[in-house]
Amino acid sequence: MYKTLYIVFANAEQIERIEPFSYADKFNLKGDDGKQKEALEQIQNEFYEKIPDGMMESRMLSRSSFYELYGGLFFIGIYLGSMFIMATVLIIYYKQISEGYDDRERYQIMQKVGMSKKEVKRSIRSQVLSVFFLPLIVAVIHVAVAFKVMTKILGVLNLTNVLLFAVCTIITIAVFAVFYIIVYSITAKEYYRIVN
Repeated sequence: MYKTLYIVFANAEQIERIEPFSYADKFNLKGDDGKQKEALEQIQNEFYEKIPDGMMESRMLSRSSFYELYGGLFFIGIYLGSMFIMATVLIIYYKQISEGYDDRERYQIMQKVGMSKKEVKRSIRSQVLSVFFLPLIVAVIHVAVAFKVMTKILGVLNLTNVLLFAVCTIITIAVFAVFYIIVYSITAKEYYRIVN
């Protein structure tokens, strides 16, 4: 009750300081994109002339800045992702090949002692599998632990759809796994050829 009495007897400057007001109006326009954009630009110009401290938002007028910001982030993500995949594939491939040359004598000694080619192949497969897929498993664990933090960071960019982000994360992990499987199959054959 006292607050009401205070507001009733306060002057306009005091009321504005106590509780600034806000007014929102939402509407849709009909017509083609060009006419809508032209009408919105005209409304925006008149709005800022009459209410300089106000704020007006329009999906159509904000579209280009949206595409610039998120398109740039998308390009950087694709670029860095492809570069990391290539680097990972090359590093693991050449590491395995160099280990194959180092292990050649050991496997030849095992075969001379009586180890069959099938046992050698099984030993090579287990060694290459552990070298290849252990880093992928650790990376998936890291992503799972950091998922909550990443969603909060994306929330700062107004990307709040957690389900979409989870699906994208799973797809990204699947793409990396496919590349790992392809490189594993190539490397395992090459490693076996070098050892024999």
